[in-house]
Amino acid sequence: MFFALPFNIAIWFLIGISVFACITGHKKVGTVFLIGFFYAMLRTELIDTELLNRNQSNTAVSGFVERVDYATNKQNVFVRTQDKQLFRISMKERCDIGAKFSGRVKLYAPHGADAFTNFDYRRWSYFNGLSGTGTVIDADCTGGKPKVRDRIHYIVNNKLADALVLGYQNMITKSE
Repeated sequence: MFFALPFNIAIWFLIGISVFACITGHKKVGTVFLIGFFYAMLRTELIDTELLNRNQSNTAVSGFVERVDYATNKQNVFVRTQDKQLFRISMKERCDIGAKFSGRVKLYAPHGADAFTNFDYRRWSYFNGLSGTGTVIDADCTGGKPKVRDRIHYIVNNKLADALVLGYQNMITKSE
């Protein structure tokens, strides 16, 4: 219920509803309501991901590669910038975990759902710490050390092994 509301709720409002429920004889409902909404508010405040508000073309991004996810013809590198933003950037060049990433990137802001029943990518990005996505215009990756999992990926060079053994879910497309 908390995330479906189009506005932020003040804590005094939650306490008032809980007190009202307790006065009217619904102590369990009031307590559960208060705990649930308070937990949602606290979790939202603790995460505090800074999301992009608009798309940005030709933006300079620099930081360190935290994670790499391989797809069929590219890799997605997760770059953490100095101001603690995390971007998932698609690129064809090899870039290992721990590498220093610097380059020009076209960044995309995460979009929200059009309807309540649709998947809300903006909310998902917020709670997973992802500030935005992007595609590389030109970039340079220096340093880094591939993990054992990445070494196996480059040595075996097999989509089925990548998907089943290493867990790279995007390696096999639906048509394959």
